[in-house]
Amino acid sequence: MAKLYRKNNKWYIDYRLHGRRYRKCLGNIPKTEAERILLEVETQKAQEKVFGKPILSNITLGEALEQYLKYSKARHSRQYAQSNGYRAKRLIEWFGENRLLRDISPIDIENFLYERTRKCGPCTFNSDLMFLKSFFNRCVEWEYISSNPAARIKQKKRPPGRLRYLSENELRRLMQELEKEPLHWRALFLTALHTGMRKGEVINLKWGDVDFAATRIIVQNSKNNEKRIIPMTSTLKNILQELYNLQQQTTGCISPVDYVFVNPENGRRITAPGSRFRKLLKRARIKDFRFHDMRHNFASYLAMNNVDIRTIQELLGHKDIKMTIRYSHLSSRALEQAVRKFNDYVEEKLDASENKEEDEESEDPEGENGG
Repeated sequence: MAKLYRKNNKWYIDYRLHGRRYRKCLGNIPKTEAERILLEVETQKAQEKVFGKPILSNITLGEALEQYLKYSKARHSRQYAQSNGYRAKRLIEWFGENRLLRDISPIDIENFLYERTRKCGPCTFNSDLMFLKSFFNRCVEWEYISSNPAARIKQKKRPPGRLRYLSENELRRLMQELEKEPLHWRALFLTALHTGMRKGEVINLKWGDVDFAATRIIVQNSKNNEKRIIPMTSTLKNILQELYNLQQQTTGCISPVDYVFVNPENGRRITAPGSRFRKLLKRARIKDFRFHDMRHNFASYLAMNNVDIRTIQELLGHKDIKMTIRYSHLSSRALEQAVRKFNDYVEEKLDASENKEEDEESEDPEGENGG
């Protein structure tokens, strides 16, 4: 609803649209003229005349999402852009591609997210909400809409992250069963186990990212779209060198852009190691352990061996250290050792001080009576 008011001999129009307030000075004009503009301001033509540009766009949700996905592919990692594509598809299924973007209200977004909670957990809910906020913010910047309908919706509280790592006995059984695996599978699983890399990072690893001379792996396409370097253990370096030599003998030539983990039967990149991994776990009698848990296992063993949190954060590629803090309690032995060292230091100093006082008294036999 638009309002008309007079101040300092000038007429002003006050207009609210989708929660956003617009005010315009009409100047020192007759009241009848001001009232005429007030009546016309509801039309698109009047909005352009009064405010200088269209406040509302007739763009549809489908058209806006198409533009946003182009933007996402140009700015974000391939994995992130692909995830945005899935979320955009769900949005189209719910609202319809011909729904005018300007007609989507905050309550519409709430209803969409409520339906999502019936099919997903808090983490997925928060990811969907972040996508919505980013999408609508971009639409505001592009002047498709005047405000973000998802702006005031709050994220759900995230549950404590899963932290499953192998016991020493489980790790021993896993390593025994790994020895029975073909070389390419053994190398793939050991890479995940010895680097803490995500599954997508492992299966997308290329020979150009493996630096045998510097004994390191360069993760190119990480979740955060940032490179990171992971030193190779001697075990990992040896098995990757063995795999490299075998592939070179088989193919005759290896290019830096060739994938590391391929199926030798068809020469195709391995993209779904889950099934093989579950069979391996079954033979090793290990329950409730997933491929991604090898990442947790890597970080947990680092923490238990007193590696500092900042180093673990860098190795895992966590953008926010809050993700890494979950492993800090595993380094309690380091805290206990620190307190023990402090106690030993204090007691040592006190003992030395007492011995010094006794020595001084023994050197001055008249000190007690000589005052």
